[in-house]
Amino acid sequence: MAKTAKFPFRTPPVPQTVQGLPVDVLPARRSLAALQTTAATPSLSIRGLRDLADVAADMIESTLGNRGSRRRWVVREAGSALEVMRVTRGASERLATIEDGAVSGGEPWRRDFAKADIVELRLDPETIVRQRFTLPAESRAFAAAIVEHRLDRLTPWKADDVIYGYTVRPGAGSGEPIEIDFAATSRDIAAKALERVARLGRAPTAIGSAADPASEPLAVDLLGGASGARPTGRHLALRRLCLAVLPLSIAAFLGTTLLQAKVQGDLDTATAALDLQRRAVQSRIANDDPAQAIAGLLATKTMDGATFVLIDRLSRTIPDGTFLTDIEISPTLLHLKGRSTNALALVPILEGEAGLTGVRFESPVIREANGGDRFDIVASREIPAPAAEPVQP
Repeated sequence: MAKTAKFPFRTPPVPQTVQGLPVDVLPARRSLAALQTTAATPSLSIRGLRDLADVAADMIESTLGNRGSRRRWVVREAGSALEVMRVTRGASERLATIEDGAVSGGEPWRRDFAKADIVELRLDPETIVRQRFTLPAESRAFAAAIVEHRLDRLTPWKADDVIYGYTVRPGAGSGEPIEIDFAATSRDIAAKALERVARLGRAPTAIGSAADPASEPLAVDLLGGASGARPTGRHLALRRLCLAVLPLSIAAFLGTTLLQAKVQGDLDTATAALDLQRRAVQSRIANDDPAQAIAGLLATKTMDGATFVLIDRLSRTIPDGTFLTDIEISPTLLHLKGRSTNALALVPILEGEAGLTGVRFESPVIREANGGDRFDIVASREIPAPAAEPVQP
């Protein structure tokens, strides 16, 4: 990956713009105070969402790779003229040669050029310094610092007046020395070339040497991904897609989290109830005779004591005109709530035909406007006693 030095101009020129793009796309170092001032903007949250979408778009692009045709435009210096070339799938096509001072025309290629994703500015090789040198494999992590430290010896210009880039080429095997492909030029030379390209209505996304074949991408990019470079159309489309999907993803995440919390709460409640029953059974067995306790527990599981049998009996004995709105059944109690045309007649019915005992009204009967009664009845369930074991002779 190409790296780029970030140094300010000695006398910053007034930036010109073409279609909202700065002519001066060369990276510049800013102080910590300036960075803090820039960061404290009202659109911080919006920028954060956009940055998050950019990260997601980059991940998708890295997965997609170079699928599909990637068209590049190359603007190459040729003396006092600029050669405009279009490269599609490795095949280059020269579209125009524009002399300095030439009046802009309405050529068909200009519209596509202004919307291009990748525009490479190829400088005259005579204005670029190219060097290659090797470093020990262990120094790969410090390549940027080493190159910056050697700027005064690698270029004829002062470090503040240089833009540069480099590419790290790994060795043939593990532990082999690495090779640094270095290129640099002065800021004045790059600025003049940028002004010439700006007249075509487009700022470049990369700067390199015209000695590199136009059919191949730049070996070393002097911009190295500077902030002035525009994202590709595919990246912008992926960013918009990620921004649209992001709220749905957050909503789905929150929904699944709440559902998981609810399910976990229900599971904890059921576990606590089972644990309570287990301790109750253990306490009953510990305090009573184990044989009698087990027999009593088994008696509650007979047909006569089964809950579904009690419900069936109630459905057959409760008279017409009586409706239950709430029923609560425990091992020893039955709690009924509902409406009836004659609530007082329910007590003898439940005690006789339903086989309940201690039937009573939990609260007074409420007479409703339509003539019916609202009732709340509590009764005791009779659990059959365990059958006596036969006496051994």
